[in-house]
Amino acid sequence: MRRLFDKLRGNNDEPNPNAEMWQMAESETSNRQSEETGEETSEETREKAERIFGDVIFSEINEDNASAVMDVERRLYPNPRLDRRSLEAIATDPERSPYSFLIEIDADGKKVPVGYCLAGVEEVKHFKEEDKPDDEAIYIEDFGIVEEGRQGGRTAIGALESFLGRVEKSEIDLVEMEARESTSFALLVGKKNKKGEMRGGLGGRLVEKHGFKVVYDYEDSYSDSSGTYYWVGFRREKDANAEEDKQPKSRSHRIGERAASISERIAG
Repeated sequence: MRRLFDKLRGNNDEPNPNAEMWQMAESETSNRQSEETGEETSEETREKAERIFGDVIFSEINEDNASAVMDVERRLYPNPRLDRRSLEAIATDPERSPYSFLIEIDADGKKVPVGYCLAGVEEVKHFKEEDKPDDEAIYIEDFGIVEEGRQGGRTAIGALESFLGRVEKSEIDLVEMEARESTSFALLVGKKNKKGEMRGGLGGRLVEKHGFKVVYDYEDSYSDSSGTYYWVGFRREKDANAEEDKQPKSRSHRIGERAASISERIAG
């Protein structure tokens, strides 16, 4: 149990740079709990008892777990849009499958689907650079975790760690998403407390540990029944010692390599 969280915590013999991140996650959870006022109701007690705790597992989306992804979406949204055909398309798309995955919690040997991430390579939508009008980004289409599986924010931190590990292996320098103010934006950038002070942003510190910088647009936003959304991105910080004449591989080359990788996994 808790193999991922033990790794984040640093519960092993080797020095672990993520140990501090784990401690901050626990501190963040404790701070939120200390800000709550009033007595706990019987309904709140029941909801806490139904929450799921355990080790977190991340699996690439495939035909075997497509139904689990659809089940999570039904629990997250009143009008689900995913179907088996669309998920099979993601699983076989070399531009999307490396960055899309199912999130499960292993609770005493039973895997419980609690979330997913859907992302893929697209043309830059928001954080365009003038000198790179046709640049590409990894766009996070949807990232959700059901309430009972959030584990005080630790599931989201683990999922972000998994996603960043996948992005690090790519040659694309930008990630974009439309982040809900109360969830993803709070995790990556922070949120204002009762005193109007910005606090949190625990995920943003994890992004920086992976060599990216969080960028966001606080002016361009929109709201719907689920909340207010802002554009957030992760931009890879360039190595000052990198060779200036090193050219990235073409998009067709990258697609070919990813397609070959998927074919190898299917054949295996």
